[in-house]
Amino acid sequence: MAKPRVVPNRISAVMSEEDVTAVLNDLLAIKARMPFLIGLTDEERRAMPKVGDRDRAFIDKAFEVVGKVADYLPASFKVEEMQKDMALMDALSPIILEISQLAQKLADTYALAASEAYAAALLIYRYAKDAKSIEGLTAALDNLSQRFERRTVRETDGEPKPKQKKQKKQAAPAAKTMQPEQK
Repeated sequence: MAKPRVVPNRISAVMSEEDVTAVLNDLLAIKARMPFLIGLTDEERRAMPKVGDRDRAFIDKAFEVVGKVADYLPASFKVEEMQKDMALMDALSPIILEISQLAQKLADTYALAASEAYAAALLIYRYAKDAKSIEGLTAALDNLSQRFERRTVRETDGEPKPKQKKQKKQAAPAAKTMQPEQK
């Protein structure tokens, strides 16, 4: 038998149901404090101008100029609304940073825990295959082995996928070079 593999264990933590509920309630409370939050469609996101750090400086400089060009702006332009948008940008910026960092740590922690659980599951599967003579294990092994079966039916149209052989790349014929005749 091969040398046993070690399952990595970089994270060892448990969240109680109470903690999960408390965190979810805290998130709901955060959402409640910002009832103005909206969701955009992908199309709306693509249609909007993208704003980066340089654009923020442009916005600030334009706002400095607004008083000088007020007579040239359309009547529908509301300086107060631009001012509110800028203040909201300022208020949301540190919140976005903190939540982005938290979201990344949540995603990383989830990925690590999932990876470790999957590595453990693979080890269990490997040893279960070696011990398949144990009564009642055959059905469980069949169930586990389904994870590694290749799909032969397209999910979109239900027709079998044609098996394609990998074609070897053929080397392009070498160009014949004209060499001067040797005397």
